[in-house]
Amino acid sequence: MLPCRWVREEQVTVEKQPVVREEVAMGKRPVQETKQVSDTVRREEAHVEQEGDVNVQGTEGIGSQADQPEQE
Repeated sequence: MLPCRWVREEQVTVEKQPVVREEVAMGKRPVQETKQVSDTVRREEAHVEQEGDVNVQGTEGIGSQADQPEQE
């Protein structure tokens, strides 16, 4: 009878672990900023469409025949 021999192998295990390398201090600081601006103000006009028997006040020039779409 032949002598019994064991076959062995090696296995490599690799792991990563987080390590503290350095510390960083962080924080918030309040900032207040004031700017003075100037520009031309544009004029805006509301376009009001009237349907039916509606009484709208303060619509001088709005809702005239030129502003209304033609009805068929």
